Amino acid sequence: VISNTGLPTGMDVYNFTKAAPFLLWRCMVMILGQNLPVSALFSFDTGRSIAGCYGYAAPFPDARYRAGVAKWPLLVPIFSRMAVAADMREARAFLGTWEKPTLVCFSDSDPITRGANKDMLQLIPGARGFPEVTIKGAAHFLQDTHSAEICERIVEFLKKAK
Repeated sequence: VISNTGLPTGMDVYNFTKAAPFLLWRCMVMILGQNLPVSALFSFDTGRSIAGCYGYAAPFPDARYRAGVAKWPLLVPIFSRMAVAADMREARAFLGTWEKPTLVCFSDSDPITRGANKDMLQLIPGARGFPEVTIKGAAHFLQDTHSAEICERIVEFLKKAK
């Protein structure tokens, strides 16, 4: 199951409209660093109260534990010459040969990964021939807010993928 993700190899800087949400997120991470308000971020994405998102912050009791959270967005290549872009190209090449059944399941309300489902469907041979799955009203963490629907879609997929 491929869900709300991508394999960027460097962005077209002229496509600012598509890149803007991610670039804003990246700038916020650069500014706040390890002081990211984890509960508030999950609250923003899931629509739950901040108190309802305290569990997401549990692994990060204070800033000393947020190095990974603060570093991850900075690893996404925004230019093709960035070191990790080569790894992304290699991963894309591998997935371009993947013929095993693959479910591509994306949300419709994630401003950063919206539309990446089309790329994955074209890239992965094993995804072809299966219906495109879009979870309506879900944001980035669709597995948390729409888990029942996703489970139903996975079960349907597994029945067809035999």
